[in-house]
Parts: sequence; C-alpha cells; structure tokens
Amino acid sequence: MCIRDRCLPNLLAQITTLQPALICTLGQEPARALLRSQLNLLQLRGRFHDYQGIPLIPTLAPEFLLLNPEMKKAAWEDLQLLQKRLGRFL
Repeated sequence: MCIRDRCLPNLLAQITTLQPALICTLGQEPARALLRSQLNLLQLRGRFHDYQGIPLIPTLAPEFLLLNPEMKKAAWEDLQLLQKRLGRFL
C-alpha cells in the first residue's frame, strides 16, 4: 500500500472536520491526490483550483526547493497568491 492510499483517508477526514477557507498543498502527490489529476506539479502550480468548493493552491515542496533553489521564485509567487487570497478572509 502506497503512502497516498494510507494517508489520503485521514487527510480527507481532517479537511471535512476543519472546513478550511483555503488549502495549500506542498508537493506533487498531495496536489494530485486532492485534485485527482495526473498533471505534474509545474502544470498545476501558479493558480488556484477548486477542491469541493475550497480554493486550493499547489506549490513546491520544501525538500524539492532545497535540491532546486532556482525554483524558489516560483514557490514565492505561489505564496504571494495565497497571501493575497487570505487577505479576503481577514
């Protein structure tokens, strides 16, 4: 059984319980699992998607950024989009 199969039910239960205003996924697997997409993370990042009525923005995982520091700008841009959207909830 892969990590996704073991962790996804718990993640979905937590999302249902918490009812977050926004979701930010870090890395390809969580983004693909929640969005039910086969697109790679570089195709998914940079914009908001809808997850059951909740805005979801995928971005790069910290360990990926450590190995690929040239991608930090892209992750920063994603976080700025997230911050702008969060401002609507404050």
